[in-house]
Amino acid sequence: MEKLNKLSSIVARPASLVGLLMASSVFLVGCDPVLGIAQFMCIFDPDPVHCRQEASVEANSTQDCTKIGQKAEYAKFGSNPPQDKCIMMVAANKEDPSACDSIKGGVGSYTKEECQDGVAKTATKPETCGKLAGQAATNCVNNMTTAVQAELLTESSKPNPDKTKLDQLQKNMQALQKMNGMTSNLIKSTNDMQRGVIQNLR
Repeated sequence: MEKLNKLSSIVARPASLVGLLMASSVFLVGCDPVLGIAQFMCIFDPDPVHCRQEASVEANSTQDCTKIGQKAEYAKFGSNPPQDKCIMMVAANKEDPSACDSIKGGVGSYTKEECQDGVAKTATKPETCGKLAGQAATNCVNNMTTAVQAELLTESSKPNPDKTKLDQLQKNMQALQKMNGMTSNLIKSTNDMQRGVIQNLR
C-alpha cells in the first residue's frame, strides 16, 4: 500500500490510468496486481534498479530478479550486484540453494558461495542443509543444531509444552545429527585422501 501511495503522488489517478496499471500488472507479475503495480511504479522511482530489486524480493521470484537492469557504473565490468543480491535474498527466503546457480558474480558483486552461505545462515529445515555442499552444508547443520537445541530447551521448560512441536524438534535434531555424522565422515575421508596425496609426492 505504501508503494501505491507513492505512485499517486507522482502521477494523477484518472480512472483510465488506474485501469492501465491494473492491466499492466497482470503482464508484469503473473496474476498478482499489487506486485505488478509495484514493479510498474519503479519506472517513476529515482532509483529504478533498487526499486525493482525490492519488488522482486517481495514477489519472492528469482525470475523477476534476473530482469533487474544493470547500473551504469557496472556496465563496463559486465556485473550486476543488485541482480545478484536479489537472487541471494530470494534463495535465502525460499531456502533454495539451486537458485544460487543464477548468480553471475564479477566486479563488486556476489558469488555463488556467498549465496549458499546466506541460505545456510537462515535455514529452518534440515532438508535445506542436505541440499548444500562443502563448508556451507557444515555451517548450515551447525547453525540449525544450535537453533533447534535452543528451541527444545525453551519449549520443554514451559509448564505445558506443545507435544507436537517437541516431537518435530526432536525429529529435526535426529536428522541434523545424522547429517553431522555424514559431513564429519566426508571431511575425514577428504583429509585422509589429501594426506595420502602429499605423502606420495614426498
